[in-house]
Amino acid sequence: MRNDLTIYDTVADSWWSDDIRWVRTLKNLVPGRLRWFDRQIDWQGKDVLDLGCAGGFMAEAMATRGAHVTGIDPAAEAIAAARAHARTSNLRIGYDVGMGEALPYGDAGFDAVVCVDVLEHVADLHKVLAEVARTLRPGGLFLFDTINRNPLARLATITVAEDILRLLPRGTHDPAMFIKPREMLSAMQGAGLGPGARGRDWPWPARYQPQAGPDFRPAARDRHPVYGHRPKTRDRSRNMTDLPRENVQSYPRPPSLEPVPQRIMIQLGGVVVAETNRALRVLETHHAPSYYLPADDIRATLRPVQGSSLCEWKGVARYFDVIAGGKTAFRAAWAYDRPTARFAALAGCVAFYAGLMDEAWVGDLRVVPQPGDFHGGWVTPNLDGRIKGAPGTQHW
Repeated sequence: MRNDLTIYDTVADSWWSDDIRWVRTLKNLVPGRLRWFDRQIDWQGKDVLDLGCAGGFMAEAMATRGAHVTGIDPAAEAIAAARAHARTSNLRIGYDVGMGEALPYGDAGFDAVVCVDVLEHVADLHKVLAEVARTLRPGGLFLFDTINRNPLARLATITVAEDILRLLPRGTHDPAMFIKPREMLSAMQGAGLGPGARGRDWPWPARYQPQAGPDFRPAARDRHPVYGHRPKTRDRSRNMTDLPRENVQSYPRPPSLEPVPQRIMIQLGGVVVAETNRALRVLETHHAPSYYLPADDIRATLRPVQGSSLCEWKGVARYFDVIAGGKTAFRAAWAYDRPTARFAALAGCVAFYAGLMDEAWVGDLRVVPQPGDFHGGWVTPNLDGRIKGAPGTQHW
């Protein structure tokens, strides 16, 4: 039997005992996940739903950080164990028995929904994501992880973890239910979820756009926890000129530099860190455009960091941490202090990795980061052609 979820009820009585190896494995994963999630949210006072909470490992960890936690899981015996342990730990956590496809909660009731070790087990991914979007408040976060469907994931999760090392009971997972990144993005799009800021050591995230709907491009990385953000309602009165259709394969090489007629806006930590009508963009074959904003229009603190990179066309770039709204995005911006003659206009301008910001906009279009960890292009829905950055494209 594959995707055997009865195991959670079977071991419920011993969930917190540390006597069962695979349950202990789940418990040991919590600190690593929280190290990433902690960088995205201040838990204090937040209303958080732990979707698929099982016996309460993640729920209790979030509660000790000051969150008001509600946990839900279809395994009734596991929920009973979670309630009992919360009482003995003097933690106020509400636990419910229920399914992710039909959450018994009102609209916009949570600041964050956390979902780990779950999505690769659910019967209807689209319904679960729709329920997540429905129950999130504007500005709320969706933090989750899942398993990619590829041979390496099957080897690690099924062959090694289940069959050889027995870190998990045999039959815990059905590899056919693992989720490819493009499938996950498509499902998120259907629910209104789209990419948010991307960490340097983890993959891409997800956002929710309640008005216009999200725009997507496949992310290059395909595993590890992901987080998402349902943005606050944005003033659409600032809609600018629609972007014309462009094919990135028609961009020139050497690259060109041109002014941007649309207003550019970037947010981090819930505040606008840059907004300008004076941006420039660099166009290069197979790349999404890179946008450069005048330093005078940047409101965030830029903290220089070690290291640099050399562009054969533009010169030497140095990098910055971006600090705003009590949040730090590490190595999230760069600038050319002494650009080459062709790109002299970039002096005094700064570019930002869209994936490391909360939001980035070109006119009224939300930006998705260019695939990969290095290229800083901004993908907008008017772009056609194959964009460099995904695996196998580095030598284009």
